[in-house]
Amino acid sequence: MTIIGPTDSRISTTSVFPRSRFEPPRAGEALNADRRRSRHQTSKMQSVRRVRQMMFGAVISCAMGLAACGGGGGGASVDLVPVATKVQVSTNGFSFPNFPASAYETDFSADDVVSMFGSGPAVCVGGKAEGCQLTAEAAAFARMVNQSRASGHCEGLAVVALNRFDTAAEPPTVKLPDQEETIRAIMRAFATQFIPEAQSEIESWLGKSLEEKIAALVESFKQDKLSFTLGVYIDSGGHTVMPYAVEFPTKDTARIMVYDTNWPAKNRYVDVDLKAKTWSFSFSGEDPAND
Repeated sequence: MTIIGPTDSRISTTSVFPRSRFEPPRAGEALNADRRRSRHQTSKMQSVRRVRQMMFGAVISCAMGLAACGGGGGGASVDLVPVATKVQVSTNGFSFPNFPASAYETDFSADDVVSMFGSGPAVCVGGKAEGCQLTAEAAAFARMVNQSRASGHCEGLAVVALNRFDTAAEPPTVKLPDQEETIRAIMRAFATQFIPEAQSEIESWLGKSLEEKIAALVESFKQDKLSFTLGVYIDSGGHTVMPYAVEFPTKDTARIMVYDTNWPAKNRYVDVDLKAKTWSFSFSGEDPAND
């Protein structure tokens, strides 16, 4: 079963923002990208470009959506020429699949908050980094991240894999063990989606055309860069993947090839019907072509 998504889908990019102070997420905006990941989900398509850093550094992001020139219909024309990066999902993705918080005895902790935002007085009581006692707002952020990652970390896995490809990090991502250092890097990358700048810029790109979103991916891939993650969402949750190529099986179909963290080393994709202005994605079928 494959669900078709409408044209109010989202793709978003990012810009760099200050990391010197803690800024808690806005109320009601802490939606988990993995929550209720049942079979197939539709309604919004979104991608987020990340600040490119080494894997075990802080991965901070904010997002901007892409839009049609007229605000909904129309938009950029799509160059119907296949384009691909050098990504190989068998080596540039993780060897282990997306996982719930219960899979490891590791929580998003004060150390993670300090790694992302520093140890200033907005983060640690009295600005004391050693033995940091989180302020009320910082502690609330940590609790929210831990609650949100209960059913999965797809956003974090995709962002870390993206950054490691763009920085040619060694060893290849597939060789990273599922040990604490790796899991913490994934959790921190996951947490960036809740930062207010990310939330605000995602909202600013609503109502854009599928054509312009695909055009943005094409331009990024021409540079052999992964400027975007791609999300497919409904109001209650969704899933994030890492796009790395665009194919055109027909003149009216764009096929976005993705690294899907739920299916390591498997060929997965999002199909976009350029004529009908719809998209489809198989969340749970082992063979998306026959799902």
